[in-house]
Amino acid sequence: MEKMDENGIERNPDGTFIKGWEGGPGRPIDTPEKKIEKKVIKQIVEEYKQGLAESLPSISPVLQAKALDGDVPAIKEIHDRVMGKAPQSVDINARVAVSSLSEEDKAMIDKLIHAEQETIG
Repeated sequence: MEKMDENGIERNPDGTFIKGWEGGPGRPIDTPEKKIEKKVIKQIVEEYKQGLAESLPSISPVLQAKALDGDVPAIKEIHDRVMGKAPQSVDINARVAVSSLSEEDKAMIDKLIHAEQETIG
């Protein structure tokens, strides 16, 4: 039993294409202009990296001197470079204050919760 997705493409219940459907056009091929643009950007980044690497010997003593004088941002910068930055965590289970929702939103959430509970059992 096939069903249509939002793009009007018929799919099997598991989401795969129906038999005989060729699928989409695939990833577009880069135009010659896009290839040149990517190459130029890559070259600019490499030149920037090389410039940084060349200036590092003169920057490093200045940064070290500032850190030794007690400059907290300089200390932090050296620490982050030597020890690596601390991993950042993100709470994806954010809570929304129900009091800030409209009555219409609360009713919709209630309907969704009850529908989900009925589906589960």
